[in-house]
Amino acid sequence: MDTDQLAARVSTLEESLKKREALAKFLVHDLNGPLSSITGTLEYLRAISPSTDLETNSEIVDCLRDVDVAAQFLRRLIADIAAVEQVADIPALHRSTVNVATLARDIARARVAHDSVKKLSVDFFGDESACSVTTDRDLVERVIWILADNACRNAPVGSTVSAKASSDAGSVTIAFTDAGPMLPLDHVAHVFDIDYRAWAKARGGRPGRGLSLPFVKLAADRLGGSVAVDSPTPTTTRFSFTLPRTG
Repeated sequence: MDTDQLAARVSTLEESLKKREALAKFLVHDLNGPLSSITGTLEYLRAISPSTDLETNSEIVDCLRDVDVAAQFLRRLIADIAAVEQVADIPALHRSTVNVATLARDIARARVAHDSVKKLSVDFFGDESACSVTTDRDLVERVIWILADNACRNAPVGSTVSAKASSDAGSVTIAFTDAGPMLPLDHVAHVFDIDYRAWAKARGGRPGRGLSLPFVKLAADRLGGSVAVDSPTPTTTRFSFTLPRTG
């Protein structure tokens, strides 16, 4: 190995370490909020539980609901952290023929059915017969689920989420569109960044959600594809995931 090659490898390693350091700072910041909420709520319940009927006290029921929300956030964040590490460490993809249009349709319908509170519906568009690719099914499925979940979380109550599959000779694209808060133009370039939550919070606008979207970007890169976000209309946001026919 010559000097230039060694310098290049050192530079790559240093960049990797910087990213890990940034990730660690992000995690410390992002975990403190829900942990504080859980700790404070539990301390409150301990203080009042000896003299209170837990089943009939609405204030305690509300507290327990807050604890559950915080715990769910932590579970999602931990899953995302594990997923990011897995993408970075995957030595080889397990490729097979996958119809991503059918996968997107089924996942979108399952995600909408999973949320009975918001009463969402889903419209699927696309020619399923033209949307097969050779790729890693498990990784693609995770990406599509995150994008469908993201659309459903941001969609207003009673609205419709759109899932669309399109293709050309070399690639297939899956796009999810919701009528939730539109991303400001200056947010678009940052939405897949690891530190987007903190960045967005400092500037206002549609908040990020843990490491899910950074995972989507890492996975798309690993699969030889790409991800993008835009606003087709002033009241909608669209996330697109494009895969090559042969990954």
